[in-house]
Amino acid sequence: MFVMMTATYPLDKTVEVATRYIKDQQENPLPPFIKTVGVFVTSSLESGMKTYLIYEIEAGKEYEGLQEISRRTVPFFDIEGYRYQIEHVLSAEEAIPMLPL
Repeated sequence: MFVMMTATYPLDKTVEVATRYIKDQQENPLPPFIKTVGVFVTSSLESGMKTYLIYEIEAGKEYEGLQEISRRTVPFFDIEGYRYQIEHVLSAEEAIPMLPL
């Protein structure tokens, strides 16, 4: 199962977000059933920072994986303007068989 977390925050909060992210990664490494596929960042003067984190959760551990990924948002709750969304996403290989081809 793939999960994508999208986070947005104001440009002036970038150092604070990065500091908390690094600290959490060091103090709370991901459990072995969650693999980070990628972390991507973009920015704009109008909309601020946008970060995409893509995780792969081992089959049979989806519930625990979603709990862990959700827990990782807690350190950012008090950062003004920080918003996030967690979505289940499919690879093309997973999605194509669902189509009536």
